[in-house]
Amino acid sequence: MRLIGAVLAALLWTACGGVPPAGDDGGDGRDSGPARDDAGLTDAGLTDAGLTDAGLTDAGAGNSDAGVTRTLVVLHYNDLHAHLVPHQVMLPLGGDGTLGMGTKVALRGGVARLKTLINRERAAADSSVLVNVGDTFHGGVEALYTQGEALAAPVNALGFEVGVPGNWDYAFGPNVTRSRYLGTATIGMQECIQLGISSGALGGRDGGSMTAFTRPGYPNLAANVTFKQSLNTAAGQPFLPATLLKDIDGVKVGFIGLSSDIVPRMHPMLACGLEFLGAAELAAGDSAGWMTKYTQLVSTHAAALKQQGAQVVLVLSELGIQKDFALANALASSTVDAFLSAHTHEASFTPLVSTSGAWVMEAGDDTYLGRLRFEVANGRVTRRDWTLLSVTMALPPDAAMQQLVDTARAPFLVSHPNLTIPGNTGAQLALTEPITTVIGTTPRALTRKHALDSSFNDFFTAALQAKAGTQLGMAPGFRFDSPIAVAGDIVEDGALANGQVTLEDAYRFFPVVYGMGTASITGTNLRAVVEEALTAVLTTAVPLQNGGWVEGFSGVSFDVDARAADGARVQAARLPGGAPLVGATAYSIAGCRRPFDDAGVLCSHSGFIGVTDLRHPDGGVVTNVEVLRDGLGRVGLSWGPALSDSSAQTWWPVSAWVQPLEGAK
Repeated sequence: MRLIGAVLAALLWTACGGVPPAGDDGGDGRDSGPARDDAGLTDAGLTDAGLTDAGLTDAGAGNSDAGVTRTLVVLHYNDLHAHLVPHQVMLPLGGDGTLGMGTKVALRGGVARLKTLINRERAAADSSVLVNVGDTFHGGVEALYTQGEALAAPVNALGFEVGVPGNWDYAFGPNVTRSRYLGTATIGMQECIQLGISSGALGGRDGGSMTAFTRPGYPNLAANVTFKQSLNTAAGQPFLPATLLKDIDGVKVGFIGLSSDIVPRMHPMLACGLEFLGAAELAAGDSAGWMTKYTQLVSTHAAALKQQGAQVVLVLSELGIQKDFALANALASSTVDAFLSAHTHEASFTPLVSTSGAWVMEAGDDTYLGRLRFEVANGRVTRRDWTLLSVTMALPPDAAMQQLVDTARAPFLVSHPNLTIPGNTGAQLALTEPITTVIGTTPRALTRKHALDSSFNDFFTAALQAKAGTQLGMAPGFRFDSPIAVAGDIVEDGALANGQVTLEDAYRFFPVVYGMGTASITGTNLRAVVEEALTAVLTTAVPLQNGGWVEGFSGVSFDVDARAADGARVQAARLPGGAPLVGATAYSIAGCRRPFDDAGVLCSHSGFIGVTDLRHPDGGVVTNVEVLRDGLGRVGLSWGPALSDSSAQTWWPVSAWVQPLEGAK
């Protein structure tokens, strides 16, 4: 994979009606834990890192609100991934919030309709706060060709009040990350320079220049990211504030922000100059060490916020709901009230209730909005409920937001755009056609919504294998997805799908344009690659999970036992026709390449021999978008599942979770 410029409802109402957490009396839905002592409440309005909330007024000091019940609504949005307009999604056959065999395609999302939903929810609430967690400025064609700048005006117009950057928000490079979130691109860059990274790879719309980016109009938090020692930073200096204490109409809410812990694994360049808590433990396979660090971090900040008067403490986390649930279970009772998760794109229609009493929820992706409602009296939470709302086509688009969206998308819809990806990508692909251009028709439904094996990965790797003329194909395990229904399928509104794939659809499947490469690999090393990919997604040592979902493969099929031990899930590997994959034999393979990868690496995995770029006859590097387009034009391309599970593990949509919640067990 080549990281760009960075090396880079009607609404569904599913209320949980005061589901009692562990330790509650279970009778009237009221928490039975100890009341919080408001003695010594101060008019701070500060994070422990010194960020002030300029609009803060402390309306409820001391015990002046004794006996008063206040209701607060927290609107939780996550993982926009630069989706400005509605797009297709895959749902259970029975619709949102149901389980069972079968799926259907529906149209959801779009920030203009999201804005309408936000406005409606805020108007109905006496007090509310809107939070944005996880990947925001990266993921669609508009983001890719502007390094997220096209998203700035629409995102700021949504009215977020606090947020957390996701792993993909670092993917345009350290210059862009610093410029967007700090207002300057020069802080803590010494390590980047020492690593010998070219200016283009640092990011920036002018090939690595210090071009300014529009900053989010709301504070962003990251308690788990600090600077390394540098010429102008001290080791341990916060990259962003760790916490925010905000008075919301008399309810003091403490927010703890947790950004991603997998950025160094995506590419060390993206993390240069920054220290990500738990990254070393993740690399070393030290699950217990990771958990110790994060429980200490959250507990310390939660205690500090309560000391400052917080009556509600929320963790905004990009770690993913699997890790958040494990972390919530490891905390002491009543440490925090809830984790609002992002990263894993899981739609939580019912809150997870941890052993510490904290609720854990993820609001799916850009096509949902979560509503967490608290009742607070005498300085403590007395009731709470959660509802996940769908951003459906029944919502009228907000006119002002629609104008911002139209402006952002206009350069991509003209008849003859001439856009290039900023910076030094190593796999440049000019955009010379409108993104509405149809690039092909799929003979079968294409989706990535399966953590183990997906139809899109099966198709793409087969197309790559055919393009490269290799025995095998491989693709990264992205979660990015905008499914394409096959022609004749009935979508949610009763319309018939036409099976067409547009250029914009291609960029929804690929968050970055990356170059393709060829290599050889022994059967033994390939099995090791597959085991590594399976462990990253399915391990029961949940802190060590670091997907994405499982990578895609073609030209070989693997029988796996998802519930087997790490490193022992592959039960058999067979070539077409049934012959076994031979451990000592070297097989030709095509996969994704990233600049600055070490020799022997494809798709972030090592063990490959003779890695070289796959090039066009004119010498240009073949890209993923071009492979997809080529594959859609191939007649008789053969493709099918590469990984099949023989265990009793249940998978979405029979299970509520696309990625097993506590690992496959």
